[in-house]
Amino acid sequence: MPHLSSAAEQEPGLLTIEGHLVGLIESLSDLSDPALIIRSYYELLPEEQREAAESRRVNLDALLPAYRVAFTAADSAELAQVMTDIDTHWSAILTLHALEFTREAQQILIDAYRETYSFSFSD
Repeated sequence: MPHLSSAAEQEPGLLTIEGHLVGLIESLSDLSDPALIIRSYYELLPEEQREAAESRRVNLDALLPAYRVAFTAADSAELAQVMTDIDTHWSAILTLHALEFTREAQQILIDAYRETYSFSFSD
């Protein structure tokens, strides 16, 4: 008689490994300077990832003036284009964060970015 497996036995288990990821920096927990928080976490990354993250951040900085002009002028077409560009860089930053940081550190970085930039980011 063949052995019948239950559905639970057939489903693979979910395994979360965060051992190689950068975690919470305890000494930063009382800091309120979001730029310092971001910089401190990025300094812990390997050079290539640090440069990629900083490059994306510089690109976000460069988009701020265009965002402010489009927002102030209520130019919906220009604002949509700027937000598309922002979302492109933000998505790349989130991907890098997911590869390099624990979930707790990712949330700290998201909060720091939201405090730094006047536009809103999607998660």
